Amino acid sequence: MLQDFPHLVDRLNERIGRMISWLTLGIVLVAGADVVLRYLFGVGWVFMLELEWHMFGVLFLLGAGYTLKHQDHVRVDLFYAGFSPVWRARVDFWGAVLFLIPMCGLVIWTSLPYVAFAVQDLEGSPNPGGLPLRFLIKSMIPLGFGLLALQGAAQAVVAYEVLRGSKGGYPLTGTAMGGNPGGNPLLKKAKSTGGRAENKPKGRGNKGDS
Repeated sequence: MLQDFPHLVDRLNERIGRMISWLTLGIVLVAGADVVLRYLFGVGWVFMLELEWHMFGVLFLLGAGYTLKHQDHVRVDLFYAGFSPVWRARVDFWGAVLFLIPMCGLVIWTSLPYVAFAVQDLEGSPNPGGLPLRFLIKSMIPLGFGLLALQGAAQAVVAYEVLRGSKGGYPLTGTAMGGNPGGNPLLKKAKSTGGRAENKPKGRGNKGDS
């Protein structure tokens, strides 16, 4: 079961990410139409403005797990790139276990009463002419952070695979985080280097030469 978990989560977030990526086109079209109508013809509707941020909210929330899967989240990388595969795995594992997953759980827990209240009242827009189904948008909060937590757990499993591999055993096989058919690049590198940083001979063209 542990072997299949990262693959199942990868496929789930990959499919969701590809589907909601079309919302980007929708946002561009709606925003463009709103600008043209407002500034060229002097007309505008509240529902168009709300539709823009509704689509953006769904794209952001449901796309967070997909973005993590492809390692495309914005981060300040001062040390991680220079770490050995095993140290990267340690950062990924403990980062997911100590920070990412608990934070997602906290957001889900605190958002449930907020979402339940909105669903119970079938909350819509308070603005005249606004969209009536705002409670559906609010329901995306626990769903989106749930998908992000699942991807973080898959990341932790893959990192655990690398850490186990550095001690001589590889309990998991197959595709890892990124969905590459040949397996996780970090795991491959850990296997080839034995979990150690690669020692490249210094030359005239290498960094570190004085």
